[in-house]
Amino acid sequence: MGMSAITFFDGQKGADKFVTQVKDVSGLDISIGSHSCTAALEMSAILIDLQPGDEVIMPSYTYVSTANAFALRGANVPRLFFNSQNELVPS
Repeated sequence: MGMSAITFFDGQKGADKFVTQVKDVSGLDISIGSHSCTAALEMSAILIDLQPGDEVIMPSYTYVSTANAFALRGANVPRLFFNSQNELVPS
């Protein structure tokens, strides 16, 4: 069972308060809450107008849904691995 922003922030009133607080602190005109990090990543892909063939680089140690949020929009998600000295490790 997942936990939505409404459940976590004490109902719709709490979720609305959270969104307002983020808006106030950030100084932005718009703030949107999300029920999951994957949904937030999918929204960000839409908002930056990610196009098929665009490249998105992310940490190798993450959930597959992180890459899926961008791959589903046609982005190229290369498998790049770097060691602690920032040297590319062949995969």
